Amino acid sequence: MAVLGILEERTIEGELLDAFQNDGYEIAFIGKKEQLAQVDGVVLPLTKKEELPPLVDWLLACQKTPSVFVWVFSTISLDVEQDILMSLGANDVVTNEEQLPRLSLVVKNTFFRLNHTPLSKKEPQERLLLNPKNQSIWINHTEQELTRKEYQLLNLLYEHRGTCVLYETLIAELWPHSKSQELYNLTNTIFHLRGKMKHSEELVIKTIRSKGYMLITNDLQTENPLNH
Repeated sequence: MAVLGILEERTIEGELLDAFQNDGYEIAFIGKKEQLAQVDGVVLPLTKKEELPPLVDWLLACQKTPSVFVWVFSTISLDVEQDILMSLGANDVVTNEEQLPRLSLVVKNTFFRLNHTPLSKKEPQERLLLNPKNQSIWINHTEQELTRKEYQLLNLLYEHRGTCVLYETLIAELWPHSKSQELYNLTNTIFHLRGKMKHSEELVIKTIRSKGYMLITNDLQTENPLNH
């Protein structure tokens, strides 16, 4: 599941927020730039000219996290400012409420491509099972793209492979600022990870009933008779 960040100190149209939630994103209201590392994309609302300087600061912060998509939603008219925002890294700038459906569609199409990137059939000279640069996983000599949360979750399980990682530990690491539905977010991310790993000959995510999850690698398969 893709995580869409929205600045918590700004207002955003309820119609647009409903559209994002209906599209199945996990919505994260963020207030600190450090939280950009926890989202796949972010919407920066702009309601008055005075908000332009802090918005520029957010765009500059996004440049340091290039894997994060960023869109600006402005309820005020923009002229040369729109070109400036685009030059600072905004993937798109929507400038009136009539274009709300367009922004929703742009975000949806971007995340669709993120989750359905064609698998690469070219294996690097030094294959990494987990590739932090691309936030991907190698499955049967094929690279599979992951969302940010999927990669963070799998990487955490991989660091503790062969050991049960408690639900509480995973939630605290991946959703430290979430206000609700943390367990749902975790189980949903596991569901999508398993879907992308279903043909893996090297990795299996096991459920440890009422406790957490365990990642089993191929060298541990025969040592762990736990049921899925």
